[in-house]
Amino acid sequence: MAEASILVFGATGALGRHVLDELVARGFGPETITAAGRNQVRLGELDSAGFGTAGIDLPDSAGVAELVARHSDVVLISGGDPDRLDQHKSVIEAAKSANVRHVYYTSGVRADDERFEINADHRATEVALIDSGVTYTILRNTWYVENYIQALAGPRFTGVFVAAAGDAVVAAAGRKEIAVGARRFGDGRRTGPLLGESR
Repeated sequence: MAEASILVFGATGALGRHVLDELVARGFGPETITAAGRNQVRLGELDSAGFGTAGIDLPDSAGVAELVARHSDVVLISGGDPDRLDQHKSVIEAAKSANVRHVYYTSGVRADDERFEINADHRATEVALIDSGVTYTILRNTWYVENYIQALAGPRFTGVFVAAAGDAVVAAAGRKEIAVGARRFGDGRRTGPLLGESR
């Protein structure tokens, strides 16, 4: 296993920037964190801020394995590609082979509910992570408030907001809130939800 260092996949995305901020707030020096992603402009900004950086595409399993092997801990922020399940499994296999200390995975709310098909990839990733034998923390993130903001583009003109919620309450949270909550989750084999206040 490599010296203590943290690899964050998806670090250039909307959630990733908040995860990096919270890792630093927790006391980790930027020089001990490698931000991995595809956005070269953002990687350049992070490099200037003192973070290690790595341009990587998750379908590049050989590159992923080489990168993981240089780190002790891995944060896997779930991707949005159609083949993200295979990509997630590639990271998990690399973590197992490298004997990393801990893998943190950002899953989705109700990932353990087979009726909730929208999170089938999350459910399969969780199973792969648990079966791998590595020490893990699974964070089942709620629906992001920012997703609702995007959905308001149409209602601004129609005056009608339609959602298939029925009488259900919604416990959305902002990405920054999710990152703060993840920081408090700690180590050990744990699985749990990260939810906002029910509304």
